[in-house]
Amino acid sequence: MNNKITIGQLSKENFEEAVNLVLKAKLDTKKE
Repeated sequence: MNNKITIGQLSKENFEEAVNLVLKAKLDTKKE
């Protein structure tokens, strides 16, 4: 893996992944 990934890129990827998890969790909650 490339260690030269910038903090900005990493944060953006992590943020998008977190948003997806939150949206998925909300959808799962509405189903029940």
